[in-house]
This record gives sequence, C-alpha cells and structure tokens, in this order.
Amino acid sequence: MDIDRCLMDIVSAWDAKGFPETEKWATWAKNALEEVPAWLDSEFPGWETVAAEEALYEPIEDRDAYFKGFVDCIIKVPREKGGYDIWVLDWKTAGAGGWRVEKKQDPLTLAQVALYKSYLMNKHKELYDGARYVKCGYVLLKKGAKKGKCVELFTVSVGPVAMQKANKLVSNTIAGMRKGLRVKNRQSCLYCPYANTEHCT
Repeated sequence: MDIDRCLMDIVSAWDAKGFPETEKWATWAKNALEEVPAWLDSEFPGWETVAAEEALYEPIEDRDAYFKGFVDCIIKVPREKGGYDIWVLDWKTAGAGGWRVEKKQDPLTLAQVALYKSYLMNKHKELYDGARYVKCGYVLLKKGAKKGKCVELFTVSVGPVAMQKANKLVSNTIAGMRKGLRVKNRQSCLYCPYANTEHCT
C-alpha cells in the first residue's frame, strides 16, 4: 500500500467536502494504516482476502424492496485442525479508548454486520456452507491512540436469532416508512450528503 498516496487522496476528498481538522485526521489515518497489515497478520494468521467493498443488492423477504450495502472486508482464515472460518468485517473509526459500552450494545450497530452475514450467506452459499464458522466483527481504527494501539477488533456474536432479529428490524422499518414515519439521526448531519438540501427537513 502506498500510504502517502492514499493519504493525499483522502485529504483531498475531505477538503473538497469542507471537513474540519483534516491534518489531524490525516495523522490518525496514517498511524492506523501503518498498523493494519501487521495487525491483520497477528489477529488472523494465514488470512486471505475474499472480497473488499462487496456489493449487496438483495431482495428483502416479504417486502417489495431490496437491501443495499457494501461490506468493507471479507476474509478467509485457516483453522489449526483444517478447514477455514470466514470473517465479515466492517471498519469503523473510534476514540482513543475504542467504543463505549453503550455503543457496543446498540442494536442498530450490531444489526449491521448481522444483516451483512445474513445476505452474504444467501448470495455465496457454497463459500459459506464450506466454512466451519462465519464470524463477524468491527475493526476499530482509534483516533488519537498511541502507536501500536490504533487498531482493535470488536467481535459480534451473530447466530440465527440475531440474524432473524436484524431482518425483522429492516422489515419493520420499511413498514414504518411506508406509513410516513421518517426517523432522522440529527447527530450525523456533518457527513450527510443530504444536509442543507431540499431533502433535509
């Protein structure tokens, strides 16, 4: 990875959108990018890339709608006694101390990787049926953390019940939207592409 070129592209994109404190963020990004390769090798020995930014556009059961998403990272990790596990990973930024307990228990946060796993297992049945386990987690890239402590894995237990709950959440959300219910997260206006447009109310 050409980290310097990567940082130039990142900062250029941030500046174009008018994001604040890009130099500080660039320093944090550089520290994380330098640590990620060795961290992956340590956390997932022998890992292989399955996909990056895997596109999902899958029909939602019992709804005239599709689930759209992009899975950040999917890797295949050999097991000591043979076979392999699949890891479904999503990259997130966090503070120097990682996520708070409230964030780690937030149903919407946990539902994201549960939905990814659910739809990926239907989309690529052969790959996932061959895995011993299909595991999920968030890779936290920690802003302001000391070097050597910038990357952390937060694993999420996603079994059949968790996937069922996540899919029910999506179904209920669609039903609510079609009844006119619009839920907005006003804590995320800075990075919202619809902020201060005709679509923002």
